[in-house]
Parts: sequence; C-alpha cells; structure tokens
Amino acid sequence: MLVAETSESTNEITCTNTDGLFVDQAVVFDGPNFSNLVIGETYYINEITSATTFTVVEQIGGDIVELIDGSGDMTATFNQG
Repeated sequence: MLVAETSESTNEITCTNTDGLFVDQAVVFDGPNFSNLVIGETYYINEITSATTFTVVEQIGGDIVELIDGSGDMTATFNQG
C-alpha cells in the first residue's frame, strides 16, 4: 500500500485506504524514507483514525511513535495474520 504523508502534529500516517487494516496489525515500511520511520522495522497499528490515516507503535501496548512531517512515496506492507 502506498504511504504518502506523515504528520508531526497528529502522529498520523496517510495512506491510500485503511479498509481491511486492524489494531495491532504488523506493518513494515519500504522505499524512499521521508519520515523518521525506520525502513524495514516492524511497527504495529495503534489506532485507525480515518479512512486514510492511522497511528503506529513500536510494540503492542507501547507509546505512539512521534513522527515528523514528511511526504513522498513509501510502501507499507501489512501482515494479514
């Protein structure tokens, strides 16, 4: 799935669509990094905040990852388990 933006003020990640995503689902980001997310590291969905945005944590039950503003084309791969 394409990720287009990260927001420092809300710590939200903007993607194509959040349909089918769920809380605690694992996600790994790849491609050109425009944020402070670590490419190849596993994160977990903390909250789905809209039809196109979500927040992540580094471990289930952990604190929300504090993001910086950024935009571009990054890929997110979600574990469907």
